[in-house]
Amino acid sequence: MGTMNRSAVRVVVAWGILALLLHGNVLATTAVAVDTQFLTERSTAVVLATVVSQESRWNDDHAKVYTFTVLDVRDDYKGKIGGKKVTVKQLGGTVDGIVCRVPGQPAFRKGEKVLLFLEPMEKERDRFRVVGMAQGKYSVREDGTAVRDLKELDLVGAARDRVRHESPVQLGTLIEEVRSIVSKQSRQAGTTGEGDVR
Repeated sequence: MGTMNRSAVRVVVAWGILALLLHGNVLATTAVAVDTQFLTERSTAVVLATVVSQESRWNDDHAKVYTFTVLDVRDDYKGKIGGKKVTVKQLGGTVDGIVCRVPGQPAFRKGEKVLLFLEPMEKERDRFRVVGMAQGKYSVREDGTAVRDLKELDLVGAARDRVRHESPVQLGTLIEEVRSIVSKQSRQAGTTGEGDVR
């Protein structure tokens, strides 16, 4: 193992120990519970997509690992990007045998069908992040239901208990709720469209 790898391992272990001492649980991230209305209004794109591929790699200065997930958008309910491919960028991943994890980030697997609430990265407008961490990603099952994996999120706020228990949901019901919110948001903005994602 090279010097860089040993250093990276020490950093990961040190942060893990610090988090354990401060919080008692390194497998959870505290986040404010958000509902479908917040997710929809905050997102620039709400899409039904299939995971095509994933790749983890170091950033330019070899200090952080990022994972890039490419998705084929089958349909959109906000953002007008149906039929295109989008890339979700997340902190963490596995490179050179080093595992960097951010609890509460949504996990993806190749071939998975998902409903995502997305917003563009601040400095990389062609890449996206998931709004609300794992709260903004639903896995679509063959029976037509959509579920979220929130076990690594320590949710706080007024909506905590409701958000925890609103999954699984019927995908069709969830999509109709999103469409209704987008329509209301467009009327309030004095527009007729759903907005473009650049």
